Amino acid sequence: ILLVAAVTAAGLAGRRRAARVLVIPALIAASALTAEYERVREFIRGPYVMPGYMYSNQVLLAEEPYFRDKGLLASSPWFRVAGRPDDKTQEAVYIFKQNCSSCHTMGGLNDIADRVRGRSLDGIDVIIGRLHEMVPFMPPFSGTGEERHALASFLFDMSTGKTAVRPHSLPFPPGPGAER
Repeated sequence: ILLVAAVTAAGLAGRRRAARVLVIPALIAASALTAEYERVREFIRGPYVMPGYMYSNQVLLAEEPYFRDKGLLASSPWFRVAGRPDDKTQEAVYIFKQNCSSCHTMGGLNDIADRVRGRSLDGIDVIIGRLHEMVPFMPPFSGTGEERHALASFLFDMSTGKTAVRPHSLPFPPGPGAER
């Protein structure tokens, strides 16, 4: 803010040389401030896109018990058309995309592998099942116990280097239950 004010003051005072020297650092600082603000805003608003109505992974609060009972994969016509329902890795990738990819990446900022590295398979499974209780800014897992275990196995294998599959191998779906 001080850099922007200094550039403005230099420009208004007719000190063109000072304004030219300060303009690049002011632009860099303003861009960094905006980027950090957006990052903080994203982490503060979780787990909701619309508080009390929709989680950040596009699951309506009213749908969460349905997915826990019926399952995410069974409720997804998108996966049955675009995925390979007999491929357990593809199932896990799809479950990751639906539950986690709105905030976590594979190899980028907020990398999921970094979050689970060093944990046991059972530990990851328990964490996924109790996400919202343990970390209130994360939405609860949407899916059955079997789907939760499939995701935990995938994350465990990825964090230990046993699989190199990345979510880009399956088209990104429109959101759980979008075609229901």
